Amino acid sequence: MYLRHVKNVTVSDIEIAAMSDDARLAFIFQNVSGADLFHIKTPADAPVLEIHDSAGLQAMWVKGVKDGSVQK
Repeated sequence: MYLRHVKNVTVSDIEIAAMSDDARLAFIFQNVSGADLFHIKTPADAPVLEIHDSAGLQAMWVKGVKDGSVQK
């Protein structure tokens, strides 16, 4: 999921799965101001999140991301 130039977005209650190994990130945020990620499942050992020029990101129950404010 690629989010760019977004304000105050909420992503919740989803599962991201791949039929075969996939090295791509689950989320890329670029120029995002305010985002809440809640209850998201991602594939084991897969990269989860990449952040560019973004602020105010919060995560709770996101597999592979520590709960709380998400920093670059």
